[in-house]
Amino acid sequence: MDYWLEQVRPDGGVVIAAPEMISAKAAGFPQSLMLCGHTHVPRAVQIMGGPLIVNPGSVGLPAYDAGSYAITTGSPHARYAIVEESEHQWQVIFRLVTYDTAKMAAPAESSYKSEELPMSQLTEFASGLGFPEGPVLLPDGSLLVVEIARGTITRIAPDGRQTVIARPGGGPNGLAFGADGYLYLCNSGGFAWRTEDGLLIPSGQAEDYSGGRIERVNIETGKVETLYTHCNGFPLKGPNDIVFDRHGGFYFTDHGKRRPREVDLGGLYYAKADGSAITELVQPMFMTNGVGLSSDETEVFVAETRTGHLWGFTVAAPGVVKRTPPHENGGRHLAGPAGFTSFDSLAVERDGNICVASLVLGGINVIASDGAFVEFVAMPDPICTNICFGGADMRDAYITLSGTGRVVKMKWPRPGLRLNFDPSGP
Repeated sequence: MDYWLEQVRPDGGVVIAAPEMISAKAAGFPQSLMLCGHTHVPRAVQIMGGPLIVNPGSVGLPAYDAGSYAITTGSPHARYAIVEESEHQWQVIFRLVTYDTAKMAAPAESSYKSEELPMSQLTEFASGLGFPEGPVLLPDGSLLVVEIARGTITRIAPDGRQTVIARPGGGPNGLAFGADGYLYLCNSGGFAWRTEDGLLIPSGQAEDYSGGRIERVNIETGKVETLYTHCNGFPLKGPNDIVFDRHGGFYFTDHGKRRPREVDLGGLYYAKADGSAITELVQPMFMTNGVGLSSDETEVFVAETRTGHLWGFTVAAPGVVKRTPPHENGGRHLAGPAGFTSFDSLAVERDGNICVASLVLGGINVIASDGAFVEFVAMPDPICTNICFGGADMRDAYITLSGTGRVVKMKWPRPGLRLNFDPSGP
């Protein structure tokens, strides 16, 4: 099959075709608008000086297995496009339509042997939490999470018992252990909250917003101390996620805060664990969220929430990134949504794939380090926010379903990358 807008790599990955390949196929066609299909991936590409090429997506087949490779759009929505001419230009609007997926999938499932349709087996590890995020494993199999809505850090024992170990207040979010054995915390200062269709949802800046900050926590005593509140004289607005490099420093994102008629621009930062130095690496970005390092620590990955974009930045030295055009943030664009989704936190697999928790779609998007789509693992909560790995084989995945206040556990198909200073490691 010769696709117009996608290219199948030798390893089976499917990526958007290079601009010159698309232009070559469109050469000689005088039309200003061309429609294509086959991959079922909604996409629009404007050829410089040539036509607009649109794939509207598929109404009834959002994913299929082509044998040596698979095509998927990341969600079961039915898709179509509206194309209108306005002032001699074509305008495209992509539409996603929800439907009873279980009802429609039942006839197909009954036509296949059960082993041909592997389903992720989830175990509920904990429930009744106040918007859990930031999962971190301990040596005894316990899990630490923040409860953002309650302003706490909570320990979940293997049997499900919950114990609050610290009360930092504000909006505790990303967690990571440092080389000194202390827990480091991104604190956003707090959210306003609303409940909708049984889901707890953050809703902008809290009325009692206490300011963004990076904190250090003693998990034995519960003592919380503030390390950073500003960088270059500018206040941190909403620190979100954190990852340590092997040198003992840490990268973190500032998501910013949203108010009724204004939104802060976010960024990527690097800081020393002793509180002595903090550096702004990338700014502006838009609602920066998940952050992670490649296994060789030559690239730092950053997810943006509202845009649903994943970026990679080359690490030139610890705490120094190389920025290159064309985008103003200087990053390498790895992935963006085919439909509407928002990215949250992320974790990296041992072999380099990036696992990004995806809001709206409700699941984990797995994206290869070159930007190719690997798979989407759906979860029973549209506000799926974090994933972390543990276990002897690093295939135990703990996933936070924040809207419903749960943490679930499953066997991941591939091993995750063990984090620096992970106390649960060998």
